[in-house]
Amino acid sequence: ASCFELLGFDVILDHKLSPFLLEVNHSPSFTCDSPLDSSVKSAVIRGTMEMVSFTREEQRILKRAGTRLDSAARDRLVELREMYERKNCD
Repeated sequence: ASCFELLGFDVILDHKLSPFLLEVNHSPSFTCDSPLDSSVKSAVIRGTMEMVSFTREEQRILKRAGTRLDSAARDRLVELREMYERKNCD
């Protein structure tokens, strides 16, 4: 089994648009108080799920590999992820 944690970063921009980190939230709120809030938080959740979810082909490779990935399986997984990112991250 795998797990992950989603952190919330609060950043402020100065007059020159330089970012400054205010705090890191261990348990960020996903309550939406405005349409902008809803849009940003939905995109964060969608992007997170895309990063931690496997495609069917990735699942097949991982299942076939069992507890050890050989170099060919690892290379194919990297290739699949790179193809996905080129297609979806423009």
